[in-house]
Amino acid sequence: MTLIAKFDHGSLATDTPVWTLLEENGFIVSDNLEVTGSDIVYIYPGLKFALRGQFVNKEMVSARLVTIDGKKSAMLSRFFL
Repeated sequence: MTLIAKFDHGSLATDTPVWTLLEENGFIVSDNLEVTGSDIVYIYPGLKFALRGQFVNKEMVSARLVTIDGKKSAMLSRFFL
């Protein structure tokens, strides 16, 4: 697992997302290191489809399938660095 995040003086910066690259080449995109919240995205390998929903400690609780439409995707716009 690879973590991509911005830190400011040792603390997680709140103005950028946390990207977690998973072993199967998918991504989890969150706004915290715990991957807990109601608006977290799991992006499938291939970057065409994603599951957006609620996660608790990196485990999906509920989500819905969404299609990623390149730069037009409003659902991911807040996650791009």
